[in-house]
Amino acid sequence: MMEQSRRDDMECLANVMVYLKKAKLPWLRKLNANMSRRQRFEHLTKKKKESSLEDITEGLPEELKIFYDYCRKGIGFDERPNYGYLKGLLHSLIYKEQFTHLLCFQWQIPEDEKLGILQARLKEYRQQMLMEKKHSLVSMTSN
Repeated sequence: MMEQSRRDDMECLANVMVYLKKAKLPWLRKLNANMSRRQRFEHLTKKKKESSLEDITEGLPEELKIFYDYCRKGIGFDERPNYGYLKGLLHSLIYKEQFTHLLCFQWQIPEDEKLGILQARLKEYRQQMLMEKKHSLVSMTSN
């Protein structure tokens, strides 16, 4: 078995963030149920190595792409990650995406605020759908 480093831990964290955002990772496909534990490990390792950074981070905010790239390529095996840099990327993403209520659980948010948050998200979603619809109509008429 290979020895793991902090770099591996950070790449694992990056994989978790990608999975939470996209609900998929390129190497997480149905595995053959007849594979032994070792065969599954070797299969997943091979698929991870074959997966390009572009495939993994496609459609993600720039900060997550940079975070992933740094964790995969920017840290040596024995090197200590630059946690301040990584935290800065995440703080930038939090600011850009206007996340609210980061340090509390859903059940801690007052009910009247929950409704406002949901209404704001619904309004944003509707605006996004409207813009996409307009864009597709423009591209259809220009052809």
